[in-house]
Amino acid sequence: MSIEQQIFRAALAAVPVASQAEDEDAWLDARAEGVTASEVPGVSPTTYARILDEKLNGSTFTGNVHTRRGYEREPEIIADLTWILSAPIIPNAHVWASSANARHLATPDAFVTMPGGMVAGVEVKSHEHGWTPPESGIPADHYDQVQWGMHVTGLDRWVYAWEVMGAGDVAPTADPDHMIVWRDDERIAELVERADAFLAWVDDGAPVAELSTELADAKARVLAATHAAKAAAELEKAARADLLRILRDENPAAERIGWKHADDAGTVTLARPARRRALDEDAWEIADPEAHSQYGRNRDAADKLAALAREKYTKTTYAKPALRVTLPKESKK
Repeated sequence: MSIEQQIFRAALAAVPVASQAEDEDAWLDARAEGVTASEVPGVSPTTYARILDEKLNGSTFTGNVHTRRGYEREPEIIADLTWILSAPIIPNAHVWASSANARHLATPDAFVTMPGGMVAGVEVKSHEHGWTPPESGIPADHYDQVQWGMHVTGLDRWVYAWEVMGAGDVAPTADPDHMIVWRDDERIAELVERADAFLAWVDDGAPVAELSTELADAKARVLAATHAAKAAAELEKAARADLLRILRDENPAAERIGWKHADDAGTVTLARPARRRALDEDAWEIADPEAHSQYGRNRDAADKLAALAREKYTKTTYAKPALRVTLPKESKK
């Protein structure tokens, strides 16, 4: 074991379980026993059955051009990152288990010993041409993935590195970008709660939840209303299409100037479309390239300032939950 390997092993509060490079079957079996970093972002009661099915029967997803490209590009990105960070990076093929819970698992892409001796995990991604990072600098599912990695390994920071492929899916000429992601104990606690709830459900035999009489009745009413609304929506869609077709034939100007008809049966209005004026940046750049360039520099500076502020001043918010109703397949005919 090299000195670098000894350093990062000593820094991890985790147990190596199996290596993909040494025994892929054992590696897959180990990952099937718990919740992994790639799974935890998507774990919720709505996905329990699918995740369990994949663990028991194998995933039907066998990879695509993007996942294959990411696997192929990973060594190259790590090599470039080693030069950028001026720090030794050790690729990782082991699945690791948390010392606090052996079913909390992660397989980091690599580990790096940063200047000063602090060990960090490494996650690398290869994005398709045209991809731009979100305002936070890291997609939400990747953020959860690296936070789970920190939970499993006990580390306090992670290097998130990415490249964006060139047009035509050719390798980029630019160096990979990277950012440091720090440990977020609040988010880790949420992910642990989510993972443990799933594991408890599995241990309980993956039961179908029993509903109270009141909730079962409410569900039945929602399903019945959804059936009726679906049928009504299809009728309305067809009726609207017929009206617009006939109106277009009889009054070609209606879609441009508007139309309305009211009688005792009701009122139908085709609103006059609003005119909108927007900045034509192409015309501006041609007519006044200096002013347009200054505008671009100011915009970039404002974006960078906002990005720095987001690293210091953050808050957690939750979107309003959506109630989705799915009808049985036979009812969709």
